Amino acid sequence: MNYKEGLVSVIVPVYNAEKYIEECINSINCQTYQNIDIMLIDDGSEDGSFEKIKEIAKKKSSNILLSKRTCRSRNCEKSWA
Repeated sequence: MNYKEGLVSVIVPVYNAEKYIEECINSINCQTYQNIDIMLIDDGSEDGSFEKIKEIAKKKSSNILLSKRTCRSRNCEKSWA
């Protein structure tokens, strides 16, 4: 990998995407450009999206950063994993 190329951050909003999130992450990781960080922002999913992403991140060499919205109000705190 040529690290002289700039780092690209791919930001993916996630809401109830447990069924599709692994395919999404795999698609991003299969790009020819490899100097990528993936930022997944879970906006309070009510399915198992957050847990699924944590499971995937453990399997991968972890270029994945995950944020989960902890409340639905405008002034929410975010928890980073």
